[in-house]
Amino acid sequence: MEKKLIKKVSINRANMLDSGESRELVVFGEVGAEFNVNIIKINGNLKESYYNFVTNTFTEVFVAANNLHIKLSGDRFSRVIIFPADTSGDVYSIKTIAKEPTTKLRNNSFVDTKTITQVGQTIISFQAPDDFNSDSKLTALPSAVQSTGSTALSSTVTVPIEWTFTNTSSDTKGFGLRLPGLPVSNEFIIPDNYWYSQQVVVVDGNHVSVTEITVDSIGNAVAGMELDGVLAAGGGKIFVTSISGTTITFSSVVSANNSDQLKLKAYGPNLIKSIFGQDVEFSNFIAKGVLLEKQVRTETTFPLSTGDVTLNLNGTYGVGGGGHVRLEGFNINNSANNNLITTVTASSTAGSVVINYAGASDDITKVNVIPVGTKLNVIGSHQVITVTGNVKIKKYPDVNAKVILDMTQIITAGTADE
Repeated sequence: MEKKLIKKVSINRANMLDSGESRELVVFGEVGAEFNVNIIKINGNLKESYYNFVTNTFTEVFVAANNLHIKLSGDRFSRVIIFPADTSGDVYSIKTIAKEPTTKLRNNSFVDTKTITQVGQTIISFQAPDDFNSDSKLTALPSAVQSTGSTALSSTVTVPIEWTFTNTSSDTKGFGLRLPGLPVSNEFIIPDNYWYSQQVVVVDGNHVSVTEITVDSIGNAVAGMELDGVLAAGGGKIFVTSISGTTITFSSVVSANNSDQLKLKAYGPNLIKSIFGQDVEFSNFIAKGVLLEKQVRTETTFPLSTGDVTLNLNGTYGVGGGGHVRLEGFNINNSANNNLITTVTASSTAGSVVINYAGASDDITKVNVIPVGTKLNVIGSHQVITVTGNVKIKKYPDVNAKVILDMTQIITAGTADE
């Protein structure tokens, strides 16, 4: 007996939005052709579920209503399939199965499989570390910048970042914020590898001075990540060199107790991508200190001799000691980075700074007097630092993820004398 022919199976296979939609399944064939239709929802790592043609929903248990049997009475059959909303994204497998031995597909096979990908939407949060203000050196942490997008992103999304970090105004914490080094300018260009994503793993068992640590679950950890808060014997950083099963091998010996949490950081765009799948590019990120100005409260004489000079100011907040910061202005000689501030006595409206003054040098030939009311620029310390730049998102992560800027490498809080 000659088999009846199924000529074509058609359904829109374009990526489906996370909101779900209805799509028409059409089967073309000869009169009398018989076939079954099954639709399977592949729920990632979870259990598969099956389309119920009576309730138009997906169920985890396969029952008779999950199998649609059709015998063509004309040259085509059509049925609208209702795909549900799913923000995590899934894959649907639509199987048209010709009944043997009466029916076949045009290519002489008996099963036609069509797949549809439902793309999810995930969120990337760009932020400073949660614990960066644990010592209350800032008035507050700037809010995270979030971007929501499709996991099947087809074009680049640009996300602008504008953060402000403001030093706390207090006698105990108001010693300013410093950028790396002692910059001539008030800007610091932020390298891409200051950004990271992280994975926390939980230790399984007790480990003492070993390079291999067993954990409950690897999660998204990969080789190359840095172990946070733990240094090697020589003070160097410790990295993940390899992962096998639930065992992590580190570049130096580590000690950890059962249930300890280890934070692993993936620095730079390449490693960030390998953690949660996000593909990001950082563009023109700069930390910039807002110029800080102080006014002289009492007339002060800078002598020819070398030594410490106390300069009284109308408020010291934002100025730090320890030889990191200097003053610039009328009658202030900054030759060879002269006039570094060693000590600050803090006050909101008064206070003073002690300057390590190198007066006995060849280019200082007269006594300099700093009059009352003289305005001096503070070089190397700020009350306010801004961070600006753009993130170009080329791919959103598979799950919601955080991308963190390591502010500990960018901003240092000043102290009175260190």
